[in-house]
Amino acid sequence: EIGQLYRQFEDYDKAIKYYLKALSLCQKVEEVDSSDLLGMIAEAYCEWGKCSEALKYLTKMLRSYEQSDNKSSYAKTAENIGWVYRITGQLEKAVASYLKSLKIRESETEKHDFAVCMLNLSEVYLEQGKLDKAEQCYREVLRISAENAYKEILTFAELGIGKVSLNQNKAKEAIHHLKKAVQAATDLGLNEIRCEGHGVIAQAYEMSSEFKQAIKHYKAFYRLSHEICKTRTDKRYLSLLDWLNFQKNLNEAEVQRLKHVELVEVNRDRELLKLTVEEIGKEKELLLGELREQAEKLEQQVIKDALTGLSNRRHFDEQYNYEFNRALRYKRPLTLGMADIDHFKKVNDEFSHQIGDEVLRQVARLFQENCRSQDWVARYGGEEFVFLFTETPKVNAVIAAEKVRKAIEKYDWTQVHPGLKVTISIGLSDDVTLGSSEKMLSLADKKLYEAKRGGRNQVAY
Repeated sequence: EIGQLYRQFEDYDKAIKYYLKALSLCQKVEEVDSSDLLGMIAEAYCEWGKCSEALKYLTKMLRSYEQSDNKSSYAKTAENIGWVYRITGQLEKAVASYLKSLKIRESETEKHDFAVCMLNLSEVYLEQGKLDKAEQCYREVLRISAENAYKEILTFAELGIGKVSLNQNKAKEAIHHLKKAVQAATDLGLNEIRCEGHGVIAQAYEMSSEFKQAIKHYKAFYRLSHEICKTRTDKRYLSLLDWLNFQKNLNEAEVQRLKHVELVEVNRDRELLKLTVEEIGKEKELLLGELREQAEKLEQQVIKDALTGLSNRRHFDEQYNYEFNRALRYKRPLTLGMADIDHFKKVNDEFSHQIGDEVLRQVARLFQENCRSQDWVARYGGEEFVFLFTETPKVNAVIAAEKVRKAIEKYDWTQVHPGLKVTISIGLSDDVTLGSSEKMLSLADKKLYEAKRGGRNQVAY
């Protein structure tokens, strides 16, 4: 529980230390399954931005479980490895890890963990655009969940089949499964699934040209999105109060410790730990101010990148998938651009990471100033950015991208640091007929690397 508290407040170093202490205790008791705790350690490493550490740790534990023939822990750890591969975009490796876990679990009498793992595998197949495999897995999860009354897993399976059907342009079938998912999510109080379900149903109705129904479900989607955001804010408020109590208890424990220390400085140290009424009042005001500030920031954290102020990857992915499906369905032009700051690692190494952060902020500002009002721009990760040129064929997108590239090239970067020079490379893709948004994104990424191999500071298309 202490590890969880530190993790909530993003002190991952201390969180992992407490997790490892708990793991050490669990491993001393043979009948205790520590695989869930391993998953928490992996999640904490990934949230800390150290996914490679998570993989290294989990792989080591996997070998240990294999040697000890601990099949249950082996299966759970393989599933955790699959999750890390999935969030880092290594989808083929994720599939292999999930299949490894399923092979162990298929002989188990209790099918809950098997169903959860297969559900995760279904999601990866959907992300890869392998719709037939995704549907096959979702339907198997649906069958197992129905037979065993796994209501929550069944809800996810219905939602997944609905998304697959939508991607197969089977709007009527998609609506059938999605409505079942929304009703089940309503009964179970799964608001995030309800929200996603309404959003996908709206797309299905839009595909069927039933616009009144589409608007109805879009309204439900946005209403639930607001409620979910408010709930997260409330939870953050309560977590801050828990953190304050935790720190208070630590102080009280320290006071008790000092009572047993036979040193001359005990009384002085004890006095330093006492809080006057005035100090408590000040701390209370500071806490309330922090809570108000956190509540205001949480709304933006859902969709904004903290450093640049641009849309974050999650928000962009939602908008991109919607625009891609719309362009594909109505045969409208859409161009996607991927941009990368040239030699950004060299900027960090030669001028410092602080200068690197300032470069990212200035690049984001120049993007916003030089993009058209209908264009979307977001930070995709690190020094990578993405552009969405809606209602724009490639020939016009090239002009827009060149304008952005020249703005970066001509900017006086010596204002940031003497001797600094920054350029960008951009890759464009407009082929919505590829069949999936992921493939179009992959093509834009290939064009970006063509621009880099061609000498950088250029637009490739």
